[in-house]
Amino acid sequence: VVYLPKEQWIVYENSHEPIIDKEVFEKAQEIKKNKARACKGHGVKNKYSGLIECDCCHRNFKKTSGRARNGEDIGYFKCSDVSMPVHECTNSKAIRVDALDELLCNKINERITKYRDLSVMENINVKELLGEDKNNEIDVYKQEKKELEKKLSQKNNIYQDMYEDLKTGIIDIDEYKLFKEKYKDEKDKIQARLVILDNKINEYNSSESTFVEVGKLYEKYTSVKEITLDILNSFVEKIFIGEYDKENNIRDIKIKWKYQF
Repeated sequence: VVYLPKEQWIVYENSHEPIIDKEVFEKAQEIKKNKARACKGHGVKNKYSGLIECDCCHRNFKKTSGRARNGEDIGYFKCSDVSMPVHECTNSKAIRVDALDELLCNKINERITKYRDLSVMENINVKELLGEDKNNEIDVYKQEKKELEKKLSQKNNIYQDMYEDLKTGIIDIDEYKLFKEKYKDEKDKIQARLVILDNKINEYNSSESTFVEVGKLYEKYTSVKEITLDILNSFVEKIFIGEYDKENNIRDIKIKWKYQF
């Protein structure tokens, strides 16, 4: 067996029928990625597990602990590459868990305030949020889909009639083959267009569902006072921690939110 590096792999996607559809697979991977794991030693789940990424080397931050001058145990997060004896990443400064908690509390509360200022809480109007033009476009797609489905049904009936004509001798086999070839070509084009229309309509419906989910989330939380696993799973998709700037005493921390607005 010869093992090749990943960049030399030749991958043929969609060469086999999937056991589950792509959407279910991607959701499962997202849940797996963000699932909190228990820390070794004390078995307590790390609420930030899988969420924090180094913005320099893009490896995960891992949790560690230290002791303050007053003897108090303090949790930290540090780039997993920097924790290795030999490393290339320069993002070496750790960040305290309580400092990250405070930052997330402030940022989430800012979003809650922004959401309410947009008056979305009182009236989630999908047509306004998505745009009236988008609604008109979807109505056109739905009408086209309805007409194509009707046309496809008519062609199927005609095809069945032609087959009956072949059996009764009204048409010969050559005429039937010619018609069948034309029927198959038209049917394939209609079905291909229906797939495109379904994707566009489903994408629109998914956007509507997202706005409903946002409404429920911001009804549930009027403010956040502490960061819990449930809070993180509800609001945050990823946290990117940049390198500490010693000269200006600042650090760039970017948050990728689950719902953008």
